[in-house]
Amino acid sequence: MDTRVTETHITEGEGDHRAPHSPKNAPDTPSDNIQVAVAKIQASGSEFLLENEAQRILREMLQTDQKAWGFKVYRLTYKDNSKWKEFIGKLDTEARKNLKKSGPEGDTLIEKLNWAVEDDKEKWDGASFAHVRDHIKKLIDIEKPTNKSAARYVVCIAVDDECLESAFLDGQLKVDNPPLRQWPFIKALDVDFDEEKARRERLEKEQGYREYLQSCQGDGKEITENQWIYEHDEPIKT
Repeated sequence: MDTRVTETHITEGEGDHRAPHSPKNAPDTPSDNIQVAVAKIQASGSEFLLENEAQRILREMLQTDQKAWGFKVYRLTYKDNSKWKEFIGKLDTEARKNLKKSGPEGDTLIEKLNWAVEDDKEKWDGASFAHVRDHIKKLIDIEKPTNKSAARYVVCIAVDDECLESAFLDGQLKVDNPPLRQWPFIKALDVDFDEEKARRERLEKEQGYREYLQSCQGDGKEITENQWIYEHDEPIKT
């Protein structure tokens, strides 16, 4: 699956569930595999230049005593439980498949993979992205992770009806390697994205554009209707 970042834009909460095959409990201390993998990285004279992404993640996990790896997933649609199970299973399978490509370090990350899934119909059915962000921020404040810059704490995955249906064709889970424009997708949310701030900035930009266009009209006449275009469902003059 590819990821779709929405709107230009962890620590499990009560009632969390894990994706298939994820370990029930992460170990209390970093595994020997992680320590060995990081030792190999540090033995390199060009640690920061030669390490691949999996190596970098392992190094940061050891340095910050991070026990599990993976993103928090919010289920925002409850129309079809069977499709949801297939979808989350596919997400887990694809993640493991891609980690396998990173060699021994990827295998170590697979051992640490832990999808913390928020799956509560009363709480999350149709919930807004703003509500999701507020929830994560509260969890982070409670957990107080050592490394708040870890991907686990800056991005979360939201699966709404659009995402869920993207994985199916005629009711069947899509086969591997579908055409590019038919790939299933998820929505990755920036935890720190401020919707109200972004809205104000957009409106200020649009207002400035309107004023610029108005100043270009020497006679001061109102811009005609056929000079309007629509962006973000709001009219803008051109």
